[in-house]
Amino acid sequence: MAEPTAPAPPVPVPLLSAAEQVEKDLGAPSGSLISLLVADDWSFIIRAHALVEGAISALLAGVLDPRLRHAFSHLELGRADSGKLEFSKALDVTTTEERRFIRKLSALRNVLAHDMAHLAFSLEAHIALMKSDQRKDFYASLEMNTELQALEAWRAFVKAEPKLAIFGCVLGVMTKAILKMKTAELDSKQIALAVEYAEQQRQFWTNITSVERVDRPEKSG
Repeated sequence: MAEPTAPAPPVPVPLLSAAEQVEKDLGAPSGSLISLLVADDWSFIIRAHALVEGAISALLAGVLDPRLRHAFSHLELGRADSGKLEFSKALDVTTTEERRFIRKLSALRNVLAHDMAHLAFSLEAHIALMKSDQRKDFYASLEMNTELQALEAWRAFVKAEPKLAIFGCVLGVMTKAILKMKTAELDSKQIALAVEYAEQQRQFWTNITSVERVDRPEKSG
């Protein structure tokens, strides 16, 4: 049976282009991001979480050593003492706001993934059933890297389009991961160049000091 789909909210063209580039840079299947928006709410949360977790694994490997990506993929995302988020915090490659969003998404994903009663999950209904403080906390978790002057507009958008707001945060986490990875790659190349230059300098001075001295011929009268 085909997976039920929901009408997709309108997506700005720049957002579509950004999503396609993110998929390409992280090696995600083509269309995996935009397809979130037409998935039912249960599938949306499960798949969004998978994309975020994959991005964090890629990020950690990217800033340390690409050979570690497989190893990082087997670590729990939110484990307090040794999870991927703890590594990202220690390495200063995620912000407090990003980790707050990811933990909130993980908590919701864990509720949905382990009980088939939630297969008919509705994000709108879920938010409506929250207590006032829970709803406030949920909305706050989506305030990720928002400029102060745009904060009220973003809060209004979150309340009107929570699914699209979560999608924006997922895309934001993945985009940030790519930028950090590219920066780390550039840094590693710069380090390699610096090491190469230092070796050339060492070799130069070694050669200078090992050259046999030759007496200059005396000038005649």
